[in-house]
Amino acid sequence: MEVPYRAAKATFHLDWPRRYFAMRLHTAFHALVGLAYPDYGARVAGGDMPERHARLDFTPEIDRAGIESLVEQANREIIRGGPVTVESLPAAQARKQPELIKRADNRIPHSRVHYRVIHIHVVDRLIDGGIHVADLGEVGAIRILKISAVGRGRKRLKFTIDAFDHHGE
Repeated sequence: MEVPYRAAKATFHLDWPRRYFAMRLHTAFHALVGLAYPDYGARVAGGDMPERHARLDFTPEIDRAGIESLVEQANREIIRGGPVTVESLPAAQARKQPELIKRADNRIPHSRVHYRVIHIHVVDRLIDGGIHVADLGEVGAIRILKISAVGRGRKRLKFTIDAFDHHGE
């Protein structure tokens, strides 16, 4: 493949329905993660967002009933809606705020000078580089596909979001 010249024109196609679904799903992911820690003490032990659904592995502090309740709570917040904003935070400040990381290992990468911090109204504030919608109300209802045990007391939530969208999905 030949690399184009700097001034060359390029054509780009964005699959907007797919991208917008991923933005909504990723924001739902954070709504769940953000509510799990303060209410249950649970952190994320793993996660993935393959096509059309997401998977979250929670630490043992939360059980099946807690996950079901967590999804209900997240859906209530989604219905209320609220802004999703982005800020840049100097690394020195970020390292003094371990609550910005919801992973079980609670690590903040040390290779950065600034971190991109996402604030999802009421539900979460975290370091993240992913794609998000502008308002929590755009997410749609979180729907549980499966809850299972995955070893060492961890619980896995597989979920999707119900399609509602006036943007073409």
